[in-house]
Amino acid sequence: MRHDYSFTEEDAKNLPEPSENPSLVAMFPENLSAYLDLTRALRDDAYVAAEDGDGRRMTANLIAMFDLAEQVHEAPFIVDEMVATTIAGMATSAIGRNLAESAEAFRDEDFSALTARLQRILDEQAFRIRTNGDEAYYADSIQRYYTDDGGGDGVFTIDGDWSDEDEQSDDDDDEEDEWLGDRWDRFRVPIWAALVMPGRSELAAANERYHRELDRVFRLPPWERDAALADFVDEVPLWMALRKWDSKSVQPEGYVYILKRVDAEVYQYVGGVLSAIAAVRHQRINHQWPTSLEDVVPKFLREVPIDQFTGRPLHYKLIDGKPVVYSVSADLDDDGGQSPELDDRGSVRGYDDDSPADGDWILWPPIESGDADEDADGRIDRDRDDKVQADNSVQDVPGGE
Repeated sequence: MRHDYSFTEEDAKNLPEPSENPSLVAMFPENLSAYLDLTRALRDDAYVAAEDGDGRRMTANLIAMFDLAEQVHEAPFIVDEMVATTIAGMATSAIGRNLAESAEAFRDEDFSALTARLQRILDEQAFRIRTNGDEAYYADSIQRYYTDDGGGDGVFTIDGDWSDEDEQSDDDDDEEDEWLGDRWDRFRVPIWAALVMPGRSELAAANERYHRELDRVFRLPPWERDAALADFVDEVPLWMALRKWDSKSVQPEGYVYILKRVDAEVYQYVGGVLSAIAAVRHQRINHQWPTSLEDVVPKFLREVPIDQFTGRPLHYKLIDGKPVVYSVSADLDDDGGQSPELDDRGSVRGYDDDSPADGDWILWPPIESGDADEDADGRIDRDRDDKVQADNSVQDVPGGE
């Protein structure tokens, strides 16, 4: 049975909208990995289709990857959103590599369909980080850890701890703790909690304030977030309270350290491949590369995409007669399309603003990372420069393991 993989620009504009029924629960991380496995299969088939000159199948795979990313993102939990951005990043990486290596596989209708699909992501800010699901999760956790006197408050109780068995019992050198075990905790925890732990209503209010502030920050454009976070204490209240009890098993960090730019990174890649598609289309018709991105507006590009670090247009330059689309990266300095050294993954981490490298973040064409690995079929693994290591995206989220 043959499938019709044809896509038109009109088809891409009229793709089904996400369900209006909100998700009640998120998938467990181990199940989210199934989405990543499916994404790899779609990506690999898109590479094969491009090599075979089958633009219809390639485009169907690429659009399916974005659809899958948005489906995962429907669950309002940060772990789902992280996986969704990983999938979207793998899709944009696949487009960029196919444009660089197999541009002849793209038909005009493929260009139009992908342009419309990518533009919709930017218009709708489809991968904005939301915090309401995690806020509800922590509110439920607080309720479990606390008794309730019927008036909305309560005291901390060990009955709320649903973690593994007491770690003390694994310590063969501490026979007293092993002998007393849970009985000793039940004796000392109420006394300790009365002296140290806040009441449930106090902790619940702190949880709400923390997530409300997170939500406010993530509604801002990425280039305005640093200023908004100047006085923000990035500590999840429940974790900080529990850390007083068990500093070994509770992480003190909050979400900002991994989330501040994760959605912006997707939009950066989307803007980069949108610009690349427009440049390739211009070159195909005019037999020369555009001298600037303004040359392809509005025929192939509605407007020049935004650099997520500055709020100004992305940069484009011809270097040795070849086009380069780039961002100024976290150091905010335009180095004329010169890339910094590759990191140990073979990628340019242009979004790492803790110690930004001197150089620009090259969005297209993809930067080669040297010797690539071959898979069992002898094909080159083209995923070396993906924005996030997909297998680690779940583990990077606090509480996501």
